Amino acid sequence: MKAKKLIPILAIMLSLSSFASCTAGNQTLELAAYWGTNKTPDVTYTEELEYDVTFTKGDGLKTVGYDLNYLNGKYKTKLEQKQDKTYEYTTELTIDVLYTLDGQDPVTKQDKTTTKVQFEATTDNLQPIYSEKTIVCYSPLLASDPEKVEDCYFGGKAIEYSIITNYTEDGKGTTVKTNLADQEVEELSFKQGSKYTFFDNEQLPFALRAISADVTTAKIKTYSAFAEDTQTVAISFSEEADSALTLENLIININNDNPDGNKKTASYSYREASMKIDSNGSNSGVTRTLYLTTKEKDRNMILKMETPLSYSLGTLTYTLTSIMRTE
Repeated sequence: MKAKKLIPILAIMLSLSSFASCTAGNQTLELAAYWGTNKTPDVTYTEELEYDVTFTKGDGLKTVGYDLNYLNGKYKTKLEQKQDKTYEYTTELTIDVLYTLDGQDPVTKQDKTTTKVQFEATTDNLQPIYSEKTIVCYSPLLASDPEKVEDCYFGGKAIEYSIITNYTEDGKGTTVKTNLADQEVEELSFKQGSKYTFFDNEQLPFALRAISADVTTAKIKTYSAFAEDTQTVAISFSEEADSALTLENLIININNDNPDGNKKTASYSYREASMKIDSNGSNSGVTRTLYLTTKEKDRNMILKMETPLSYSLGTLTYTLTSIMRTE
C-alpha cells in the first residue's frame, strides 16, 4: 500500500488564522464590538451559537482506494465578556468520520477539537492573552491500495495534539505543542511583529465580527504551531448580497425568552468573507468562506461557513441552528 499523510483535517478546520488590522495601503482598521448592544456593551455578556456541520464529497475521493464521509457534525461557540472587560471565547467541534473499504466492515471514528482563547477588549485591539487547543483527529491518507480499513487513516489511530500559547506585553509569545500519543513536547517562541495587529488563531472566526461592513480587504496575521512560523492570510469581503439568507429550524433564545427551544424560520441580510493563506505575496491553500450578517441588530453573526478539505476531498459546511444570549 502506498499512502501519503494528509494535513490533519481538524487542525485546519478552525485554523483560519487571525486578523491583522490592515487594509490595502496598510491602513489600520478600527475594531468594534459589533456582537454587543450598541457595539460597546457595559454589562457582562454571554452568547452561545450552535451549528450543524455537513459534508459534501469532492472529486479527490475518486483518487483514493476507499470511501470517506463525515457525519453528525456539531460546532458550538461561547463568548463571555468578563467584569474586567476581557473576553473568553470557547469552541467545540465534534464530527464522526466514516471509512468504508470494499469487502470490509465500515469503521466510524469521532474527530474532536476544543479551543479556548482569552483576549482584551476592542479598545486594546483584541490583544490575545492566552489560548489552548486540543485535537483528536483520525486523519485520512492518500492510500491508493489499502489492504484493510485501518490503512485509510493515519497509522490506524488518532492524531492527538495539545497546543497552549501565552502572550506577553512586549509583543512576544510562547507555544507548547504536545503530541499526546507519545508525549513529545515542543516549546516554541515567536514575535508578533509590528506590521499588522496580531490575533491568536483561536480568535477566529470570531474576530471577523469586529470588522466594519465598510471594509473590503484586509490582511491577517497569526502564529501556526504546525508550521512553526507566523502566517499572513488575505481576506476579502463582498458587498451585501441582493437576496437574504434564510435559515430554517432556528432556535433563538434572548435572555431566556424562549425556554422551550421553539424553532422558527429567519432571514438575514449578509455578505461573504473569503480567506486564504498569503505565502510570500502569492495565495496558496484552500479558500474558506464565511457568511456574516450585515444589520446591526443581528450582531455581525456568522450564519454559515464553508471549509474545503485538502486534496479536494470535499467541503464541510457549518450552518447556524441556535442562538442564545444573556445580557
